[in-house]
Amino acid sequence: ADNEFFIAMEYVHGQDLRRICERGLAVGNFLPLRHAVRIIADAAGGLHYAHTQNDSDGEALGIVHRDVSPQNLVVSFDGVVKVLDFGIAKAANKIVTTRTGQLKGKYAYMSPEQVNGLEVDHRSDIFSLGTLLYEITVCTRLFKAETDVQTIKSVSEAIVKPPSQVRPEFPRDLEKIVLKSLALDPRERYQSGREFQEAL
Repeated sequence: ADNEFFIAMEYVHGQDLRRICERGLAVGNFLPLRHAVRIIADAAGGLHYAHTQNDSDGEALGIVHRDVSPQNLVVSFDGVVKVLDFGIAKAANKIVTTRTGQLKGKYAYMSPEQVNGLEVDHRSDIFSLGTLLYEITVCTRLFKAETDVQTIKSVSEAIVKPPSQVRPEFPRDLEKIVLKSLALDPRERYQSGREFQEAL
């Protein structure tokens, strides 16, 4: 417009998941389980959409968000979940690539392969979303430690205490979904956002 480039973005009238959870903790009224599960299920559907995009020639773009975190999930006041900020997303066919071993994103929400500087695909986002699912249903941080080094070590080992060991009343069917999404081996996780969404 007037010889200036700009990006037009949707305004989402709502709050990000971090603020929702912080507010819930502050007033002792945390997210009801059914709402927490629905938020993650809808986010999984949004990620599936991004993961399965093709270019104009029909070739898969291979988009991986790489920064799925509470700040990047927004719940609008009319109940729509949005996955935001693909700013560090990686497409398989992009010309400029991140240097091997360079970490981008929030350590506590990365996948083991991401913190180890390995090649990542869409299943890395599944792990990150699984971390969010754990945290907002168990109501505790999963991998966050006192230092970044400790956090990275915790993520790379992906040792997950089953939710029912933290909260005995935790539904066993949901626990199976949580643990599958957080498998250390990407081949043992849900293989698509749609599969994760349908399980939830």
